[in-house]
Amino acid sequence: GDNNNGSSGGNTTVETGTGIVANTYAGVNVRSGAGIGYALVGKLLPGTSVEITEVKQVGAAKWGKMAQGWVCMDYITMVSKYPVAGSGSSGSGSTGATTTEVAVYTGKTNGEVIVYKDTSVESGEVRTLAKDDPVTVHEFLSTTVTKKQDNGNDNGTEQQDVAPDYGADEETTTKTTYYWARVNDGYVVNPEKNLTLDALDEKTYTLTEKDSLNAFTEAAGSKKVSELKLKKGDQVKVTSLEIVKGNVWGRIEKDGKSGWISLAYMTAGAVTIAPETSAPTTAPSTPTIGSTGNTGTGGFVTNTGGYKYTGKVINTNELNVRSTASTASTITTTLKGGASLVIYETTTSENMAWGRCDAGWVYLYYVDLTPCINGAVDARVVYQDNTIIYTDADGSATAGTYARMSVIDIYEIVGKMARTDLGWVNTDNLL
Repeated sequence: GDNNNGSSGGNTTVETGTGIVANTYAGVNVRSGAGIGYALVGKLLPGTSVEITEVKQVGAAKWGKMAQGWVCMDYITMVSKYPVAGSGSSGSGSTGATTTEVAVYTGKTNGEVIVYKDTSVESGEVRTLAKDDPVTVHEFLSTTVTKKQDNGNDNGTEQQDVAPDYGADEETTTKTTYYWARVNDGYVVNPEKNLTLDALDEKTYTLTEKDSLNAFTEAAGSKKVSELKLKKGDQVKVTSLEIVKGNVWGRIEKDGKSGWISLAYMTAGAVTIAPETSAPTTAPSTPTIGSTGNTGTGGFVTNTGGYKYTGKVINTNELNVRSTASTASTITTTLKGGASLVIYETTTSENMAWGRCDAGWVYLYYVDLTPCINGAVDARVVYQDNTIIYTDADGSATAGTYARMSVIDIYEIVGKMARTDLGWVNTDNLL
């Protein structure tokens, strides 16, 4: 899909990072530029992981740049964001290492607070905030400053009756970590002491950056809350916030228990995490368009090799897609009822009719097929074994038989009779 918007334009933002294709069952179009006026260069399948390196506002929609082109961000759910680098200035004789955690919070000052130009008190002051002034925090950072002090071990002039000290000079190295909050026009040191974040109205957060996460009895505490542990993809309501050094902790309640979790591993909002899947055990036959399906970053499809059918998932709420044409093979993903897909080839396996789509193989009983070649108007799966093929719609003579689970193209239908490549069959024998 595309979001309907105007021509290219707008400002580049910093909303970049890793995302997954979501909010669509049919995939999202990839275009040569930011806007639906640009040429279509391919498609991303649902669940595909993408790296967004640039974002533009175009009309009412945002467009993201990735390796193959531009996509509408309405269909991309961000699971992690690239950090905004801090300078880590640490003054003479020191080195600084800066880490960042991108987030946006609102709050107020706990007293008179200085806003610095950079993550160093030597960078100069921008202004001073009064007690209870409102602030917006865009990220939390930590800088580690290393200083070396020469503690010389020289005893001065030698005396004849005192042995000289040939020991090496002593050098002391100290490392100090400073915590910062980036506000609208600068940086505030020690946010744990100087800032209080606004209480949340049960805002939803999703665990995205770890497979599991423990809750503790207090923010940054050491005692875990028994049986209160999140797994990746869990969504919880956070009711209050607390800053501990450079980390934000949130209070949650789940299954009658309450505790505190680190929001460094959480993403704001209800995020759907694509299931982890195994790679196909066998390579699909040609054409290889979309052969890696929508696991990882391989779900980019150009369809330049063509496909035999378009289709729609029917007769089920959820359809498994498998790595090979077998019910015993790995499930690569699932498609929802009504999802659109394309079929590149068909085969019969385990007495079932299978079709290869972009993500793998699906049982065609659950797919409504529409032919894309040779002028056919419909396609069906033969359900009765040895279905008779007649020479005409009146059944005047027999031309042969179709085996059960054959996939046949239909060019016209007269009453209950359908014309195929080899002759006419009764539609009562077809799925």
